[in-house]
Amino acid sequence: MNPRTMRRKPQLLFFLAVLITVFVFSGYANAANTVSGTVYDRNRNPLPDIDIELLDDYYRLLARTKTNSSGRYEFTGLRDGRFFLRVYAFRYDLTDETRPVEFFSVVSVPGQEGSSFNIEDFYLEPRKGGLRDLELAVVYAQEVPKEAEKAYKQAAEYFSKKRADEGFAALHQALSIFPTYYQALQLYGQELLTRDRYLEAAEAFMKAVEVNPRSAMNLYYLGLCFSRLGKEYHKAALTALTEAARLAPESVSVLLQMGIVERSLGKFKEAEAHLLLAKKKSQVKNPEIFKELAQLYANDLKRYAEAADALEDYLASTKMSSEEAGNTKKVIANLRQKAQQQVGN
Repeated sequence: MNPRTMRRKPQLLFFLAVLITVFVFSGYANAANTVSGTVYDRNRNPLPDIDIELLDDYYRLLARTKTNSSGRYEFTGLRDGRFFLRVYAFRYDLTDETRPVEFFSVVSVPGQEGSSFNIEDFYLEPRKGGLRDLELAVVYAQEVPKEAEKAYKQAAEYFSKKRADEGFAALHQALSIFPTYYQALQLYGQELLTRDRYLEAAEAFMKAVEVNPRSAMNLYYLGLCFSRLGKEYHKAALTALTEAARLAPESVSVLLQMGIVERSLGKFKEAEAHLLLAKKKSQVKNPEIFKELAQLYANDLKRYAEAADALEDYLASTKMSSEEAGNTKKVIANLRQKAQQQVGN
């Protein structure tokens, strides 16, 4: 073999190795990966309106979204590498969960965008002392007629398949057979609530509470419905929420909603106490609590320094556009200025 050719062979092999590396991995920087999934409770019920954050490998916030009415979420356009998904379930008194997810897309054509699709479903457990934990701990048994039970199971299946009209029809059938059917009343109220049919939902939850007065969850839902029906219903809302708090004193959801209703009724001292207690018991930084505290301190109590602090916490715990963040920072600066003027006076 020609000596010159032998000297060139290692160089050619090295060049080939580099070329293969570029060929295989050149799509990494341009990867358009997606992670999607559904958030459920332990009984495989999909959970709407759950906050989900996407974090980088250093736990820095990259994006935030909420699950839709079917409990689904999605993050798209992600580069290759390691990320974390963090699920916040404070609205349901379920435990939060953080999970790693990795993307390694491979392309066969240099410069072509690579992609991969990851499915990450979550099954959340009840938070100790919360609404769902108590609901599962207390078994409410009824002698249910077989035809009513059959109709209820059909309704649950219809709703899981997004066939709402058939689901409601089956529930009506179950309740016509057995009007005090606790599970059917609870499901009926929840499905109406998710569709913003608050008055009908409140009627269903009231009947469920009459059947089982120790259900903190149904009392909470009843209070939530009343609070969303307008101020004229807020005294009734507070009555239901107060009883829910007695049965589930660790529930952040109940404490937060009590604070919201008390603010609307002018009970500012009580609202502050319940919102601060919700903040203390929350396992994560809950933006809704910070928002309510900021409004309470700024608009009702005129304690501007504390309002600015709460708004700073809100800014740190929620994902905003650059314009929204800029406007929020201006409000914070204005509150700081008002606080200094208060001290000066």
